Amino acid sequence: LMDKFSLKAIPAFIFKKEIKDSLFYEQAEQVLIEKDDLFVLNNSLAGIPYGKYLVLPDFESSSDILGNKDAELEVIVFGDFQCPYSKQFDEIFRKVYEKYEDKLKVSFYQFPLSSIHPGALNAALASLCANDQGKFWEMSKILFDKQEVWGETGAEKETFTPLANTAGINAAEFKECLSSEKHAADVEADIKVAEDFALGGTPAIFIGDRFFGGSVTEEGLTQIIEEELGNSN
Repeated sequence: LMDKFSLKAIPAFIFKKEIKDSLFYEQAEQVLIEKDDLFVLNNSLAGIPYGKYLVLPDFESSSDILGNKDAELEVIVFGDFQCPYSKQFDEIFRKVYEKYEDKLKVSFYQFPLSSIHPGALNAALASLCANDQGKFWEMSKILFDKQEVWGETGAEKETFTPLANTAGINAAEFKECLSSEKHAADVEADIKVAEDFALGGTPAIFIGDRFFGGSVTEEGLTQIIEEELGNSN
């Protein structure tokens, strides 16, 4: 059943076809997926959190890897540059990362929530254009730090060129990359991964085999990393 429905986490709710005769089906039809006379509940759409992921996203993403590429502990971040919670996590993570950078390797998946953040898609494209010049993480910090500035006009690609300049990025190459939407397929691929894992929002973070979403404190994040590194008593 897990394979049939490409399920990646538990709890998972699967129903026989007889559910169609129930009142529950009338109420939940929009969050049920039918296949071979069975129905699976989409936890994300139904607002039901997952307790444990049985598989993890591939560590590789379309952006450059941060940290020690030989480190055993993987951190995978799904983020939206216009999301205030993603910004909050980025600020906290960068502080914690300074203490563990030689023990972590970090990848970033683009998950722009365009329905509520109109500039998020262009920001994602801008970060990947910066990545072409080896400046992804520098650009991502600028995008988060200046979120309130570019967020007002983020639907316009021209907004991002001055920001790229502050990261030491070649403006001409950057503008050509952004205007052509060279990395649109990369962003779509990242979004598809997020949807496959039924992620409902940002930030969504995998540290080792543990998952958490939304806000986290510096102390909480440190504790998770310590436990995953096996340093906790």
